Amino acid sequence: LNGIEEVAKMYDYEILLANTYSDKEQELKSINLLRAKQVEGIVMVCWKVEEDHINYIQNCGIPATYISKTARDYDIYTVSTSNKEATYDMTKYLIDKGHEEIAFIMTSKDDTVLERERLSGYEQALNESNIKLDESLIKYGGTTYEAGYESMKELLEEGIVPQAAFVTGDEAAIGAINAACDKGYKVPEDISVAGFNDVKIAKMYRPKLTTVYQPLYDMGAVAIRMVIKLINKEHLESKKIELPYKIIERESVIPRK
Repeated sequence: LNGIEEVAKMYDYEILLANTYSDKEQELKSINLLRAKQVEGIVMVCWKVEEDHINYIQNCGIPATYISKTARDYDIYTVSTSNKEATYDMTKYLIDKGHEEIAFIMTSKDDTVLERERLSGYEQALNESNIKLDESLIKYGGTTYEAGYESMKELLEEGIVPQAAFVTGDEAAIGAINAACDKGYKVPEDISVAGFNDVKIAKMYRPKLTTVYQPLYDMGAVAIRMVIKLINKEHLESKKIELPYKIIERESVIPRK
């Protein structure tokens, strides 16, 4: 939101914010409200964009860009990061630290481009290191602390104690750390844990979370710039823009002894 607002101001645009808390009905109502307000463009940031959203906005004739885990499933203007490469790199990072039994806790079971890419990146890293894929190490949860906690708890109660866990969301990763601790395991001494996104809490929690940094500010800034170009009928080289990521090393991952 900061990236969207600051770039909009640079181009003398005002921002109308509609927070819908991932409620689809409210999202559609908000789109209708923005249409009534005669906005010139829309940046839609949501967990799961669907055809209903896209069709409604397109029927309104309002230029739009999307930041969403499902956006690249559609022929629309999107901003994202290279999820397959990021997941591959973090998995490879854990392998290079000596971890071979790596739990992969995904924050969604939805069959979208994002989930397929992340799972593919995980599998590729294992294959290239001659580590057999173990389906029992893959869990599907949600983005919340509670979901990460439950996923790790399930693994441990099933008698599976991974050397490392890669959780594709920072809050869920912190939940996983606490579940391990509550079951008597130390992080990172017994189980290393890595996250994804690098939200603020990642460096505030103890142990500080090793994670994949996503340029969230830049994603907003690029998305609003794309909308402004569409409003001005300027040329866009690509409908789908991917921004760079990086691995942030902190305290929750250590080499396997």
